[in-house]
Amino acid sequence: PYGNKEKIWLKKRIQHIIEFLKSQYKIDLIVIACNTASVAINEQDYKNIIILKFEPEHTYLTTRLTKQILSQTNIIDDKNLARQIENNIFNEQKLNEIIKKHVIKLNLNSYKEIVLGCTHYELVKNSFEKFCTCKFINNSSFIIDSISIEKSDDMNIIILTSKEDESLKNKIRKLIMN
Repeated sequence: PYGNKEKIWLKKRIQHIIEFLKSQYKIDLIVIACNTASVAINEQDYKNIIILKFEPEHTYLTTRLTKQILSQTNIIDDKNLARQIENNIFNEQKLNEIIKKHVIKLNLNSYKEIVLGCTHYELVKNSFEKFCTCKFINNSSFIIDSISIEKSDDMNIIILTSKEDESLKNKIRKLIMN
């Protein structure tokens, strides 16, 4: 997770990744789906890059770095939640304990609607819903809606994720192609 990294480090990391991808592939479009990475770079510095947007009318649950960069008042942040999710993603009991603790600690039940402003949080949306009465929205759905590509059967879509996970890649492919 990038949420506890320094903005300068993260910006250099994203620049490195983009340059690497361009050196390896003929790129028509790069989608940066990590919320923290999206706020760390300047979209205008790149051609054919789509990043996630944070709209001021929504309340977001984000990483600490995302809140620091955006400095919006409607952001609830947590320093360790993304790392705890990543470390316990395959331990449902421990994961549920973590989520329940954070729902209480962050007073999430006092909100009607929260946008999950970290892709790690989207992975455990069901756990959040077990312990919280508010409606949770996946921020990634906003970026899927903003991708305007002409879809065809002979498209070559390459989906790269931080961990090799065919199930995740298939879900992303399905979202894009719908």
